[in-house]
Amino acid sequence: MADVRARTPLDVLVMGKNVFTQISGALAPLRDALAQTLNRRALDTWKGESHAYELLKKTTLKDIMEPVPQPLLKPTSTLSEASHAFVENGHEFFYVSSDGKSLEGVVTITDLLRGRGQGATADSPVSEFMTKNPVALTADDDCAVASAAIREYRLKSLPVVAEKNDRKLLGCIRARRLMAYVFKQIDPQKDGPQARATGGGPDSKP
Repeated sequence: MADVRARTPLDVLVMGKNVFTQISGALAPLRDALAQTLNRRALDTWKGESHAYELLKKTTLKDIMEPVPQPLLKPTSTLSEASHAFVENGHEFFYVSSDGKSLEGVVTITDLLRGRGQGATADSPVSEFMTKNPVALTADDDCAVASAAIREYRLKSLPVVAEKNDRKLLGCIRARRLMAYVFKQIDPQKDGPQARATGGGPDSKP
């Protein structure tokens, strides 16, 4: 009835419906977490928008992905260095890589603030508060997959890597980039006279 993809090795516990119902009924946090998960999966941004969905389905990430935000941080980069990177570059996140090529983690402003709140100092390495082994898509994945992943994990962006087993960073895809692409493609006239006069059209990238 469903497909499951794990990010890391794990053990799976299978229980009968009656047992699960009894447990979830007795444990409010489990019941609430299950309800939130079901609601999140049921929410489809493009429900009823067949043209938009087909557009996303036939467009691969390599066609519209954005460059990797620079600079790349190292696991040994300090909280202070990460803070300066946010201030100086204006990005919402930075990727972490030891060799400058392969994805190991991501640091958002939320991660940085959470790290500080949990006692990280200016000299603490980003490896202590970064999100390790983040969810990533490949350049050949289609944009419908990206839209579903962003919705499922409640993310604003996702890293794009070379292959499933090759975490070489190629770029990133943001939720707002997907939305802008769809809106421009399905109703290019909303770009206005200036965009058309400068060559902006269905195939233009924002």
